[in-house]
Amino acid sequence: MDALSRFARGVAHEFNNIFAIVIGYTDLTIDGGEISTAALMNLEVVREAAVRGAELVKKLHAFAESSVAEKRPIDLRAIVDQALRLSKKELTGAGIRLNVRHPSTPVLTTGNPAFLLNVITELITNARHSMQHSPQKTLTLKTGCEEEVSLVCVEDTGEGIAEEDLEKLFEPFFTTKGALASGEVHDGKAHGTGLGLSICHSIVKGHGGDIAVKSQAGKGACFTVYLPAMPKA
Repeated sequence: MDALSRFARGVAHEFNNIFAIVIGYTDLTIDGGEISTAALMNLEVVREAAVRGAELVKKLHAFAESSVAEKRPIDLRAIVDQALRLSKKELTGAGIRLNVRHPSTPVLTTGNPAFLLNVITELITNARHSMQHSPQKTLTLKTGCEEEVSLVCVEDTGEGIAEEDLEKLFEPFFTTKGALASGEVHDGKAHGTGLGLSICHSIVKGHGGDIAVKSQAGKGACFTVYLPAMPKA
């Protein structure tokens, strides 16, 4: 994993430079004017592809840094609440009902808040996408502690996951959403890059935890993030 992280950081750095050049010179050409409508449309397609590539680089960089990220004591309740604030507009616009369950006491772990926020936000986004065509749209988030484990559950009433796909969900570049940019909607369906869940898995593993999924096709899905609980003082 250490060697893979170093490799991913190197690749991310090189591709970040490449996409910055492509986007920069495309913008300069578009802003320069004196180009035909057809050429402008072509340049916009090039820019859009480069932006999607840059987003992939960000995900790759997150994967690379997850194992070396600085960690500190955090309350998972606060991470969930922050993720919901960031996702509120999209969830409300999709007509999704929220059901949040927190215990009265802190749900403590040691981790990097930014990376764990990325995990929960990604799970919320996937849940929203899965409920696009569901007659009942309910997103349930639950935090809690079980013995020496702190956990977060993200459950949806979406289309679920086929049994044959469950064991491949956390593999890099495997996606059940198609092959466009993550979160992009085309022909009424969301598409993805196949990196979101694999990076979530890497981050959680880098925190000494685990992530599990329970689902059946047509019956929604429940993702549970397990993290080591902070020892009580």
